Amino acid sequence: MAVEPDISNKRGELIRTLVAGLPPSIVQRFIVLLRDQPSLSALTRSRIMREIPVDDACERIVSFVRSFDAIAPDVSPESIALGIECSLETAQHDADEQKIDLVWTGPESASVSVRRSAAALLEVIDTARSDLIIVSFAAFGIPDAHAALEHAATQRGVQVSLILESEEDSGGRFRSYGTRAFSDLAQTPGVVFYHWPRERRPPGAVLHAKAVVADGHLALITSANLTEYAVDSNIEIGLLVKGGLIPLRLRAHLLSLVESGEFVKVTR
Repeated sequence: MAVEPDISNKRGELIRTLVAGLPPSIVQRFIVLLRDQPSLSALTRSRIMREIPVDDACERIVSFVRSFDAIAPDVSPESIALGIECSLETAQHDADEQKIDLVWTGPESASVSVRRSAAALLEVIDTARSDLIIVSFAAFGIPDAHAALEHAATQRGVQVSLILESEEDSGGRFRSYGTRAFSDLAQTPGVVFYHWPRERRPPGAVLHAKAVVADGHLALITSANLTEYAVDSNIEIGLLVKGGLIPLRLRAHLLSLVESGEFVKVTR
């Protein structure tokens, strides 16, 4: 019987997220465990805990088993193990092909060639074909980036997620435009804003990360905020990572924080 495309996509996403979120050695142990089961429903939490004695990894695997069993209960453990094994081999191959470039804003030197922050930011945005996630502390309007984000959402159908700091959630420690810098994108289909609610934070904590990831394939991890000064004038440094597990794991981690309610959608 043919598998519905939506179900097939969900199974693939579950497997990719699992592989991205766990060390290869843990994934391998799970593959062995799967192949020892008569059915997925027979794989209990206690059995997983005995074989995977790492709390976070165990919880991820338990969640995977429950989710997979809910959408595809008739798939054999051997078939699931084979799918995970293929995904792991692909991820490890991509890791071997991974390319990392140094990204810089500030004075140039004659001895080292580096990528400019502004160019790297636009490259990541323009590369996105499925989804784009941006995390930033300060956020002011960058005309070129703003136009690229709008084009990605409206012309390529990219799901754009902006996770930004706010004055209210930071308890007044942060003062910036934040979502207001991109307020005219709020009504653009496919563009969603998220914040880190104050009640979810340790006392005094701020959302200080700065990163952009496209499709789990290309990621910019940088000290530069989403501001013109940061990408054009300040001294800032970062890495542009193409391929491999890092962009995939960064995407999976951020999406997991959205799913768990750590990052909450901004409603207007």
